[in-house]
Amino acid sequence: MSNRDDDNYDSKGRLRDLGYSDDEIERSMRKPAKKKQKVRVDMLGSVDASTLTAVGFGLIAFNFFVLANLGDGGIGGIVATIINSF
Repeated sequence: MSNRDDDNYDSKGRLRDLGYSDDEIERSMRKPAKKKQKVRVDMLGSVDASTLTAVGFGLIAFNFFVLANLGDGGIGGIVATIINSF
């Protein structure tokens, strides 16, 4: 037996001693099947990533600088009103 086979047998023996069944050991040693993920990047037409990033950061800044200073009229106040009404 090669050194790799000894290591494999050694780890299987240790797992078996811990109470794992042979089926569980074989499943844990099996390599997962690789599936190619389908990713759609054309859902918004001609809008690029930098534009989306700029719009996102702009909305976050608007939330912090404008809506947060409105008190009960901002997003937090609206959410609090909804939560407190139930």
